[in-house]
Order: sequence, then structure tokens, then C-alpha cells
Amino acid sequence: MPNHAHLHTPFPAHKPEAISAQIVIVGASLAGCVCALALAERGWYVHVLEQRQAIEQHKKLCTHIIHPSGVRTLRSLGLWHELAAHSAQNSYMRIHHGKHWLSFPFNSRPAAANIERKDLDPLLRKKLLNHPSIQLHAGYRLSTIHEKAGSVSGIDATHAQSGALRRFATPLLIAADGRRGDTAKLAGARQHNLDNNRVALFAYFDYGCAPEHSQVWVREAGQEYIGCFPNREHILVSWYISKAHYAQIKSRKEEAFSTLGTFLGAQGILLGERTSPIMSAVDTGEQMTHGGLKGFVAIGDAKLAADPLTGVGCAWAIASAEKLAVCLGHASPSYRHIRWALWRYAAWHRWSFSLPSRAMSLASLHGPWIFNPWVFPILARLTGGEQSATRPASGSQ
Repeated sequence: MPNHAHLHTPFPAHKPEAISAQIVIVGASLAGCVCALALAERGWYVHVLEQRQAIEQHKKLCTHIIHPSGVRTLRSLGLWHELAAHSAQNSYMRIHHGKHWLSFPFNSRPAAANIERKDLDPLLRKKLLNHPSIQLHAGYRLSTIHEKAGSVSGIDATHAQSGALRRFATPLLIAADGRRGDTAKLAGARQHNLDNNRVALFAYFDYGCAPEHSQVWVREAGQEYIGCFPNREHILVSWYISKAHYAQIKSRKEEAFSTLGTFLGAQGILLGERTSPIMSAVDTGEQMTHGGLKGFVAIGDAKLAADPLTGVGCAWAIASAEKLAVCLGHASPSYRHIRWALWRYAAWHRWSFSLPSRAMSLASLHGPWIFNPWVFPILARLTGGEQSATRPASGSQ
């Protein structure tokens, strides 16, 4: 392991006195909240650090669709009824190419859901605040990891506004702070990146005439994707283009994005007024995190940020959080128990997510393998799809 002596230090003898914590989770977004709740139900007392001060703050570039496994978890947590009263809408996804389309979930079952993070994130954090075995430290961010003999022994957290310091003595640190989080770096973990040479642009619109389900159109043999994801309140329009294409339209992004309205109108989808800025995600390639100090583990995008084209991000974040809780089981102070649980989690994650993510990334990079007149019609028939009722877009291949 590389030398991180400037990041990992023994506890100094002076105050503040360390808070004894069974588990500290960094990040109270989707993966962090679900993991905290799942662990608390198994008898663990969990401390959660969240750098955002207000619980109403939320992610912007996310959640056009949550796959069925994630929806089942939201239902089991008792959140679905309130989410459905706001933006949540059951859905499935049709992927169009040329004259055919395929569906996910198969046979067009509306088991997935479109949910806005403005509703989902605050609701999850409120559930943390109401749980007796979870303490949420709002406004605090990880500043230092302390180690002893190559293992996590504790951490320091600093309040973003006041500079107040809180110190925790803990054998287990969970990173749930996303793709660009600092926790994995501070823990000496390695991060592997795979550039997909693609930029994603998003914007929300009011309703005009919207489809009942999510739809994606593939153009230029997988070099361009246009998506439409309706929820109960808005329509999210997404546009995935190559970095070369983005460089051409970057200075006139608003004008270029507005042309999507014309394309969608030709498919029978009418957009109302745009209700959000056009959001751009330039770094959308796959990122995997490996290794680090003993007693450190990552979940969600902090562990694996998959190519967003597949839409698996939220569902996989939820699943990784739940699986870590299952591997840890009921609360135990044993270091051997924790290390064995983390080994099982790493093996499960590699098999269930890392290998499929790499396969999906390769498919994303090599669209002609799938989006051609021979392969795509076969996939369409296998998933319950058929010939598209909409007129194929200009440039479809």
C-alpha cells in the first residue's frame, strides 16, 4: 500500500474526546441512507456524516429511472406511498432503434419507476433522523482518517461552516460519498477509470403530451441516445453524445438541446416549458474502487460508478448498500467478524456488479455490435419488443 502518512495519523492525546462508534458512513445520499437503515435494523448503531447542511438538498444529475430491485427496496422501507404522492411513477423502458424496439423490464412490465431526487433524498434523510439507532451529523465532512497497523481506528469530521471538529473512534468506515468523494482517496484505495468518450446532458420539462412509459432512441449506431422519462410532475429529457459532438455544440448548448423538442415532437411527445437548467455530466465513464485500509469499504458510486447509459446506478447503489448490511449481519464488536464480512461483500460485488458493469461498458463503447440490422431485431423479439410504431429518426441505423 502506498505511504499515506500525511493522511492517516494516530489519535493525538489532546481533546476533543473521540466518540465511540460501531460504524461511520460518509454520505447521506441513496446508498448511505439505505445502508444505515439496513444496518440499524440489524442492531448496529450508525453515525452518518453528510456535508450538506439542509436535508432538503439533493442530487441533480440522477434518477431518470430506478430499476425494479430498487423500487422493491423503497416499498420495503415504507417510502413508496409518499413518493407516489409526489413524483414517483411506475414505468418500464422502450429502447428504439430503426424499426424495432426492446423493453426493460422484459415484456413491458411497469416494475421500474421514475422518481425525482428532490423527493427521494430528503425523505430518506428524514427517515434517518427518526431512527433511534442512527445519528445524522449534517454539515460535517470527513477530514482525516486515523489508522493503526494498517486498519481504520477512527476519523475526524469538520463542520463546513463553523469548523467544529468531531472525532470518532471506529473499526469500520463506509464510503457512500459518490464518484468524486474523498473518502476512498483518504483510505488509500485505488480507482480505475474507463473513459466512455461520452457526455450526458439533462433537463426537466413541464408536461405537454407525454408517453406513459420511458423511451430511448438510439441514433448513429449507438453514438447518440435521446431519452424521455416521465414522472408524475415533469418529463426528464436526456441526451448522450460523444465528446467530439459536445465540443462542437458546447458554446451553443441551449440551442442544440432545444432541437430535441422537434425530434420528440415527431415521435408524438410534446414538451412544455423547461423547468431546470440544462445539466451536463462530462465525466460519465465507469469508475471502480479497490483496496484501501482494513476496515474501509465503499458502496454505491463510491465503489462502482457504472456507465449511466444503462440506468443501473440507483438500483445498484441500493443493492450494494443492502448486501453490505447482509454480509455484516447482526451487530458484533469482533474485528474478525467485520473483516470476514468485508471479504464476502467484495467477492459478491465483483461477481454481481463489477463484471456486468465492464461488459455493459464495452457494449456502450462498441454500439455497432448491438445496434445493427441483425442483432437488435433478435434482442427485440427476446425481450417482448416488436416493430416500432413511431417513425424512425433521421440518422438511425
